[in-house]
Amino acid sequence: MIVITYDSTKTNADAILKRIAQVGYDNDKYTAPNEAYNKRPQCCQYKRN
Repeated sequence: MIVITYDSTKTNADAILKRIAQVGYDNDKYTAPNEAYNKRPQCCQYKRN
């Protein structure tokens, strides 16, 4: 779990969640692309739905 504080005049929660998924972390709204997920170290991978 992560708590993020951001300046709503510069970004929004949707953009942040999308970017988190793009670097390999699934979240409630977006699924990471397999290529990005597979680049994570084996110890940081988890069972995906």
